[in-house]
Formats: sequence, C-alpha cells, structure tokens
Amino acid sequence: MLVSKLFGKRIREVPSEANLISHIFLLRGGYVKSVGSGIYSLLTPAVKIKRKIEDIVRAEMETLGGQEVYLPVVLPGSLWKRSGRFESVGNELLKFKDRNNKNMLLAMTHEEAVVDLAEHFASSYSDYPFMIYQIQTKFRDEPRARGGLIRLREFTMKDAYSFHLNKEDLEVFYKKVLLAYNRIYERVGLPEVICIESDSGMMGGNVAHEFMLLCDSGEDSIVLCKNCGYKANLEVAESLIPETEKMIKANPCNMEKHRIKVCFYKNSTKEVVVFIKFGLYVNESKLQKLLQSEVLFIEERVFDSLDKIPENIFIDYDKKKKIIFYDVSLKNIVDSDNYFELYKVEQGHFCKNCGTYLTISRGIEVGNIFLLG
Repeated sequence: MLVSKLFGKRIREVPSEANLISHIFLLRGGYVKSVGSGIYSLLTPAVKIKRKIEDIVRAEMETLGGQEVYLPVVLPGSLWKRSGRFESVGNELLKFKDRNNKNMLLAMTHEEAVVDLAEHFASSYSDYPFMIYQIQTKFRDEPRARGGLIRLREFTMKDAYSFHLNKEDLEVFYKKVLLAYNRIYERVGLPEVICIESDSGMMGGNVAHEFMLLCDSGEDSIVLCKNCGYKANLEVAESLIPETEKMIKANPCNMEKHRIKVCFYKNSTKEVVVFIKFGLYVNESKLQKLLQSEVLFIEERVFDSLDKIPENIFIDYDKKKKIIFYDVSLKNIVDSDNYFELYKVEQGHFCKNCGTYLTISRGIEVGNIFLLG
C-alpha cells in the first residue's frame, strides 16, 4: 500500500500531549490515536508491528509446549472471591454489576480463570505437566496512565500458566521460560533488556523475575552491581550498609552515630512500628511482604539515641494491636530477636556479593514471571 493511501495522518509538529520520544513518534507517524486516558486505537502500521511481535511470542511459547487458549475479558466476581483477590486487589481491578446484580469484573490477569479450566479438564496425573497461554486484551484502571503505550489502562498481554505434579518439575520449567523470554527480547530487537530479581507482589510466590528495559524515562528503580552483575528491583534489593563513621563524614550535618528513626504505619488490623537507623529509609515493599498486607504511613520520629526514646512513645497507639520490627541496621544498638532487613537500598551502598559500590538506574518493565508454587 502507498503511504499516500494509508488511513490516518502523519504530522511534522510535536504533539502537545506527548513528552516521551517514543510517544511523540507514535503520534507523528500515525501509529496510534488516543481515545481516553491510557486507551488507544492502533492504526494499520501499529497493527502490523503488533502482529509480528505476537508471531515471535507464539513461536517461543510453542517451543515450550504451550497451547494457546482465549479466555474471557469479563469474569464473574465469584471466581476472584475464591482466591481472595476480589477484595484484596485495589482500585486497579474494575468491578461492576450485571443486569442480574451479579458481581463482575474486567480481568487484569487470568490465574483464576485458568485454575477453573484446569479443575475441569486436568483430572488425572497423566494430564500433567501442561502449559496454556493466551494473547489477549487486559484492563487495569491505572491511576497514572502515561507515556503513550508504556503505561496503559487497556493493553494486549501474553500471559502463560503452567501446571506441574511436583516442585522439581516446576523449577526446571521456570528456567526454560526465563530463557524463552530472553530470546523473545532478542528477536524483537531489544537485546539490552535485563532480567532482574523482583517482588511477586499480588501474584504471590517466593521467586519472581522482571525483564527491564533500561531507560531514563522508566518508573522502576533497578539496583546494579557493575562488578559481579548483581541486578534487582529496588523493592527486593539487598545491600551492605556503609559503616556509620563513613556516613557521618559524608553527612556531618545530618547524621549522628546512634540516632534512631521510628516509623509508624498501619494496616487493616494493626499498628506497625519500625525502628531503623537514622539516615536510612524503610522499604515499604519489604514491609508489606513481611506483613502480607498493604500498609499506610502515619508519621516518623527521630531520637538522638536509644535511651532518648520516651517510655510513652506508644501512648497514641493501641498496645494490643501493635507490631514492632527492628531493622538490621540496629543490630549493634538495640537488643532484640525481631530483626528484619527492611531498609531501602541506596546509591553508594555496597554489593552483598562482592562489596562493590551499587548504582541505581531507571527502567521500564516489559515482562515478568512468577514461580507461584
């Protein structure tokens, strides 16, 4: 087809609604048209590219033995109530009532629907292992849709689900999937995508990896060690804290040797208190994973030393509904058996594997996998 006959418009000027270079080119080239916040129509050039990417993804999934299915976008709320996620997932999950006053939702992911399929068809041990996948529309009511096609409310996702008879087989297959994802990014022309350890979030499970495209406009923070190759999302990254004396020299006005910060949070049932060394920050993702619930920050207070903390510090809080955690940074200061690594890794901390200074880069998440168990 001649470009002159191509439906849509190609423009020279920079669209006023676009800031990122990718978004600018998508609009100028006539690839997409915004319909609403985070919702786009794809025009012919974008559809052709999308189809090529899908063909690559299908080829890699079928190499793994995956079988393609197509699951409904609209699901009954009863499926998600069985898993507990109908209530636990936040406003990103769009819920509504049908004409019979039944709870319904627009699927943002399809674990519940796939389990429903497996319960019906995989009734014998001989049916396992198997993997099914789909390439399908998803809807997440993102609070900050931005960047053209980078953070959308409606989008196309490839999601795959594998079922196994034992943990060993699951772990072997997980590694195969990880390699397949790497091949997908190479084949679509993104060899600079890196695989990092990540938090499983609402998906659950103890092992998860994200695939990140390093990019200054990315919203995720990635901790990197340029010496040994350690890579992790800031949400789960670990480090060695610089010695207190070195921190004092670097920050003589803001840091004293034994100053302690007390951070107050709450979840749905309890008050949560975290004691941490002054100069560090609580990693709320780690705290939420430890509690298995979301937390809301209330306030923080700073004290010159442990003995300066008043006995009535909890006077405004219900003692019966209080959980106290001590960060590992206080191991030589506070006598407790309740230590957890809750501090947030920062630029200049040391790598736990090799002791080299860590750096923090920005990235865009372009895929993830979870070992759910």
